[in-house]
Amino acid sequence: KFPSVQTLAFMQFTSTTLALKAASMLGYVNLLPISVNGIKSILPLSTCYLFNILTGLSATQNLSLPMMVLLRRASILMTMLLEKWM
Repeated sequence: KFPSVQTLAFMQFTSTTLALKAASMLGYVNLLPISVNGIKSILPLSTCYLFNILTGLSATQNLSLPMMVLLRRASILMTMLLEKWM
């Protein structure tokens, strides 16, 4: 078991931020400058995403590896089927 879910989440957020910054510097994506209005508009979505990541990581902490693989593959299959249906 990984002892700290918060450390794993922090590492994920940091690596995502660094990857986005590198992609922005290389010209692959255009990031808007940080502003108070921008932060206010994305704060609810960011809070939901943070809650989703922390609860997902803490829930999978107690799963065995075979069950984790099964759930991951099943979720991909269900996503593909539901996208086709919609």
